[in-house]
Amino acid sequence: MSSSVTIVNVNSMQPTYDALGLGPIAPGTRADVAVATVEKVLFKKLKASWPASAPQYDPTQQDSGIMGPWSQNVAGTAPPCVVQQITIDFNNWSLPNDQAAISSMAQEITQQIQNNGGLSGSFYGKTRLGGSETLYWAVGFGTGVIVDNPEEMGVIFVYTAALAVNEPLSETLFSVAPPHHSVKAAPVSRSALPHDQSSQQKERNAMSSTPSNLTVKDSSGQFDVYLVKGIAGNSGTPGAPILHFALLVHASTGKVSGQVQITQAVAPPDGNTHITVTGQLRQLGFGQGPVTQVVSLEGTYPHSLPSPEIGTVLERFSSFFATDKQWNGRGAFSWGGREANDIPVRSST
Repeated sequence: MSSSVTIVNVNSMQPTYDALGLGPIAPGTRADVAVATVEKVLFKKLKASWPASAPQYDPTQQDSGIMGPWSQNVAGTAPPCVVQQITIDFNNWSLPNDQAAISSMAQEITQQIQNNGGLSGSFYGKTRLGGSETLYWAVGFGTGVIVDNPEEMGVIFVYTAALAVNEPLSETLFSVAPPHHSVKAAPVSRSALPHDQSSQQKERNAMSSTPSNLTVKDSSGQFDVYLVKGIAGNSGTPGAPILHFALLVHASTGKVSGQVQITQAVAPPDGNTHITVTGQLRQLGFGQGPVTQVVSLEGTYPHSLPSPEIGTVLERFSSFFATDKQWNGRGAFSWGGREANDIPVRSST
C-alpha cells in the first residue's frame, strides 16, 4: 500500500472506527495508518477475549491481512490468498498445517464480516487434531478504505492460533462426594460456534414434548431405556439458578442423553439456557447409604458476546448428581463460568 494514500471518503472508514471505539478519523489520515490502527485494536480485542481454557495468548503468533474489494466478498468461502497466508504463518509458527482448521478460519472471516454488515467483530474456534492435540484459533475483522484513486473498500482481518495437548478425559466430570457435602464443579472452558437458533428451538420443543411415560424394550422384552425428568437447585431461593432435566437412560450401558434447561431471574439472554447433553450413569453398589448411583452430564451451547463485542462463543456445561435409584439426592452443575454447588436433586417423573 502506498504511503501517499489518504482517506477521501471518511464515511467509508468511520463506521469501523466507531464500532471499535476509536472516535472520529482525523482529517488527512492516510489509509495505511487507518488500517494499522484498526488492526492494532482488533489484536487487543482478540487477546482480551481469548478463551481461558486455551494455551496462553502468544503475540508472536498473530498476523493481519487485507482483502479487496469488499464488494467481491462471498460469505462462507475460503479465499485462496487468505488460506495461503495463514498456511505460511502456521509453518513459521511451527503449528500443524491442518487445512480444515485453516479453511475454517478463512471461511469465518468472510461469513462473519457479511453477517455483521461490514462492521468489526471477532470469532473464536477450536479444531481437534486427531486425539492428542487441539488447535485454538481466533479471527477479527472490519471493513474500510484500503486504497484510493479510485477509492476501494476492503476487508481488514487479523488472526492468531495456539496448540494445546489434550489431557486424558476423566471418567467423571466431578469428584464423587457423599450426599449433603459440597461437590465442586470442574472448570468450564470456552470455544466458538456460530449461533444456531433453529437447534435451540428444537431443544426447547424436546424439553416440552417428551412424554413422561416413554419406555423402550430390548430384544428380550425387558425395558432397557427409560425417561427421567427432574430439577436440581434451590428452588425456594430468589435468584438461584434452577436446572430442569429430561433424560433418556440406557439401563444396560448407563449411557444418558437428553436436554437440560437452566432458568434464573437475571437479565436476558442469560436467564433461560437450553442445552443438549450426554453423559453416564454409574451404579455404586452397597455401602454408600442412600446414594446408589452417580450421574455425570456435559454439553455445549452458543452464547453471544456482550455489547460492544460482536461474535459468539461456545460455552461448556457440566453437571454431577449423586442420588438414590429414584433420582433424589444432591449435585452440582457449572455453565458459562458459573457454578451451583451442593444443591438438591429431585425427580419429577
